Amino acid sequence: MSLFLITFFFAYSAVHLYAFIKARAALNFGAGTGIALALFMAVMLAAPFIIRFSERLGFDIFARVMAYAGYFWLGILFLFFSCSIVLDIYRFIVFAGGLLFQKDLSPFVLSAGHAFLVPLIFSLAASTYGYFEARDNLQDPRRHGKAEDCPDIGRPSGPYRQGEQIEEDT
Repeated sequence: MSLFLITFFFAYSAVHLYAFIKARAALNFGAGTGIALALFMAVMLAAPFIIRFSERLGFDIFARVMAYAGYFWLGILFLFFSCSIVLDIYRFIVFAGGLLFQKDLSPFVLSAGHAFLVPLIFSLAASTYGYFEARDNLQDPRRHGKAEDCPDIGRPSGPYRQGEQIEEDT
C-alpha cells in the first residue's frame, strides 16, 4: 500500500510541476501569482489526504467540499496533461524535423501560449461536460436499470448461444 501511495504522490506531483511550468512559460506571471498558484496546487496535491483525515475527524461537510474540488481538479489536470503531452510530442517532431531536414518549420510550431491554452480549454470544456452528464445520469432514474431487468446478463451473447440455431437467409 505504501508503494502505491509513494508512486501516486510522485506521479501526481510531477504532473503538477509539469502544469505549473507550462503555465509559467505561457503566461509569464510574476512571483505573487506563482506563489498563489503553487499554494493552490499544493492544496490540491494534498487533497486526497486532507479528505481522508477530515472524514476521520468528523468534518464531513469539509471533506465533501474538498472531495468535489480535489477530484474535479484531478480530472481537469489529467485531461490537461494528456492533451498537453500530445501537443508537446507534435512540437518535438516538428522541431526535430526542422533540424533533420535543415528547414525552417517555425510556421508549424505552436507557441508556448497556444500549447498551454488549447489543452486548458479542452480540459475545462470536457470536465464541464462530464460534470453535467454525470449529474444528469444520477438524477434520471430511468437511466439506472437493475440486474433483474436484463435477464441475459452473464450469458453468452451473439448468434452462438448454446441451444440456438443460426438461421440463414435464403
